[in-house]
Amino acid sequence: PTTKMRSHRCLGGGSGLAILLALLSSAAASFLSARPSAPAASRRRLHAVHMVELPQLPELRSVPKLPELQLPELPQLPDEWNPVADLTSAAADAVANIPPLDGIDALLLTPLLVPVLGAWALGATASAANATAGKFFAEMELGRVEKANTLLKKQLAESEDRYERKMTFWKGKVASDKKESLEILRRAKDELRQKLRVAEEKLADAQRAPVQPPPPPPAPTLKELEAELDLGAALHAASEAFRAMPAVATKLAPGFVRLTPGISPGETVLVTGADGPIGKLVVAELLARCPGSKVRACGGSLAALEENLAELVGAAGDGAEAVELVQWDAITDPLAVGFDSVSAVVWCASSFGRQAPAVKEKEAVDVTQRLSQALSRFFPRPEALDGRLESGGVQRAASAFRASTALLAEDAPGITPKFVLLSSAAVTRPEWREEQRETFAEAYGIPIVGLNPGGILGFKLKGERALRDSGAPYCIVRPCAVNDEQPAGGRLVLTSGDLATGRICRADLARVLVDALLQPDALCKTFEVFSLPGLPAEPIASSLALLPADRIDGSPEPDPAAYQVLAQLKPGEKPMGV
Repeated sequence: PTTKMRSHRCLGGGSGLAILLALLSSAAASFLSARPSAPAASRRRLHAVHMVELPQLPELRSVPKLPELQLPELPQLPDEWNPVADLTSAAADAVANIPPLDGIDALLLTPLLVPVLGAWALGATASAANATAGKFFAEMELGRVEKANTLLKKQLAESEDRYERKMTFWKGKVASDKKESLEILRRAKDELRQKLRVAEEKLADAQRAPVQPPPPPPAPTLKELEAELDLGAALHAASEAFRAMPAVATKLAPGFVRLTPGISPGETVLVTGADGPIGKLVVAELLARCPGSKVRACGGSLAALEENLAELVGAAGDGAEAVELVQWDAITDPLAVGFDSVSAVVWCASSFGRQAPAVKEKEAVDVTQRLSQALSRFFPRPEALDGRLESGGVQRAASAFRASTALLAEDAPGITPKFVLLSSAAVTRPEWREEQRETFAEAYGIPIVGLNPGGILGFKLKGERALRDSGAPYCIVRPCAVNDEQPAGGRLVLTSGDLATGRICRADLARVLVDALLQPDALCKTFEVFSLPGLPAEPIASSLALLPADRIDGSPEPDPAAYQVLAQLKPGEKPMGV
């Protein structure tokens, strides 16, 4: 019996321990399953807060209404949660279900139960603390989100207010502009109505008034006709076409002198009027500026030539070879001087102050030569020969020179004048029209034009025309009043149109004549020249390049602009003369 009792007790003790352990495990599992852990719940709540999607703000084209921010409802923790009380209650329930144990079972289970209960109590306490901390942090995060939501609502309200102000401004602006535009249109409409009313009244008045024929247009003046037809441009174009270059020969016939640019050593230059003061200066200028060339000095008296050129002939050892003195009268014997070896001519002879010899009534004229000259110039101008050196003498000399020389095509582009004629300013002014005399009154009113002794200006003009018609490469120099009281070495002024008035000394004039013989830009040009002593001298090459070439009907016409410029250059102390 005793052994059986012990066996029963042992079995009962073991059963009790097993039952106790089962009860503890069941209580712990029930507690843990009934109460979710605080950290897990806290994490689910925080995840729910972060997953809130804020609404996207639309563009402010219209004033949107801010939607209510819906936050998910967070799981609520019990306000008062006592883990120890729950543990005690669970333990009591578990103990209540334990079958009655005897003292031996209690002694056997107590050492094992105490550590288990302690560990379980510590775990329950830690779980409770974690749950409390999770609740605290979840409440903090919820407060931050609520603040962000409040700030967002404030910014949205400000944006709506700003948008409302802009919309109000632009609506007012558009309304004001529209009102202003309508007002402008209304005023314009009123003005148009007023103008239309005035026009209707004028039309009615015109219809009531008697109809009168318009006055006939005034008859056009000669200047207006010339401007309308542009005769000047046509004549200038014809001049460029027909007078740009002198007559050109296809080949050099035997006995003819070939004309080349400039004056080369060995060539002979014929100077007429060498027994006068200007001719003497021209001979001296040629000897100084054209070394190696020969000068054939011609005059009406051999004795006068020797006396006038004695200094030049004896100045150098080769003077006798460089200067050839020839007595020649271009009127009585035009071919006596001989042009067989002459390559250039400077005409300084004048019959002013001497009696012109009589001319034979019937003088032999080379008809073939005259015909060739007329055809070469396209506009023949037959003129009766007279006994004046300025006209008949120039015509004979130009014809003789043209008949003994030839200009080849290869020499034509750079050819220089080969016949330089000393004429005079104001030669065209006696032929001016009344309109020109009034326009250029000061140029027309100089003494030489009114006096015109012996018709000298007309004879010089005939000589110019004869030289132009000859076909020889020419240049015509028209000096103003030649006076040795004018200081030498001043600025030389060149102009065209026969408008210049002034003075020039003989030395400056001689230099201009030789310059014209050496400058290609002087070819087929007629110009006036005077000096300004107050300005330094300059070469005349640039001035020659600016001068216009002669036209078919003569030298260039007077230009009002050039006349105004020349009026500012005339001296004021003495009356001007030519």
